[in-house]
Amino acid sequence: CLPGAILEHGLASLAIARGGSEAQRERWLPKLASGETVATVAFGEQREKQSDAWLPEQWSVRESAGKLAGEKAWVPHLEAADLVVVGLEDGGLAVLEPSHGPAVGTRNEAQEGIDRSRPIHRFVLEGAEAEVLPGSGDRSLAQGVLDAGLVGLAADAFGAASHLIRLCVDYAQERKQFGFPIAQFQAVKHQI
Repeated sequence: CLPGAILEHGLASLAIARGGSEAQRERWLPKLASGETVATVAFGEQREKQSDAWLPEQWSVRESAGKLAGEKAWVPHLEAADLVVVGLEDGGLAVLEPSHGPAVGTRNEAQEGIDRSRPIHRFVLEGAEAEVLPGSGDRSLAQGVLDAGLVGLAADAFGAASHLIRLCVDYAQERKQFGFPIAQFQAVKHQI
């Protein structure tokens, strides 16, 4: 129930643990593990005339000489992140440090979302300095992190749905209509 970057933080940590250099792992993993540093991921891209891009082979952010150019959409908890793992056009991953405010060469724009506990942003990269994760060259790291994210989202949705069903059952057993708990009525049982 914590409205924070828990899943995204875990995915960024996973990317660095699996694809980061020794120096990158030493620099960021202890701070990520302690919570001193908060991380998120920037994978999605919004397209006007074609379907949106979520998969590594669809990403279009370019890296050149340690600088990033392009746009990401629906970046969760960007305003709170000390570290952002960004998906690159070749399926690679890079790490960027916005340091609780727009980093040089970046622009953040709030996007409208359904879940207000999970704020999302459009992240515009215009020459932002970043470090490429050396172990991310063949797309398998990015795909593995993305797959872990899908499993995490499914678990989150299942947990929320299970809790809501329990709340409904409890209410149906307590609420009375015509002198009986509404849980005894067949129409209510079918709905639950």
